Amino acid sequence: MTCSRPSQFRAAPSRSFFKLAELFEQLKELEGQVASNEDLKLSDMLRYYMRDSQAAKLLALADYKNANKVLDNARVNTNKVLDKARTSSTPGGVGYREPPTAVLLVLRMPL
Repeated sequence: MTCSRPSQFRAAPSRSFFKLAELFEQLKELEGQVASNEDLKLSDMLRYYMRDSQAAKLLALADYKNANKVLDNARVNTNKVLDKARTSSTPGGVGYREPPTAVLLVLRMPL
């Protein structure tokens, strides 16, 4: 079997390679756009979580400071109550007595 137009068959592969090259260029551009969109999503998510963790850290720090203030106030009030108990006396004439050291040790033992 002979070909009536051999030049047409030779041109067809080069044309198909050209179209294939164009397809790969379009796919390359599309892949770049998809990667750019994915990077944008990830960077937005990272910024969101960074702000969220910063806010949580600030809230924890504020709670810590407030707890320390409450603890300091409790210590001051406890000292005031102890001083008042030491200086005042009961109606029976018996003043405040320090608890025995054995009682203090039992009170300080962990449960």
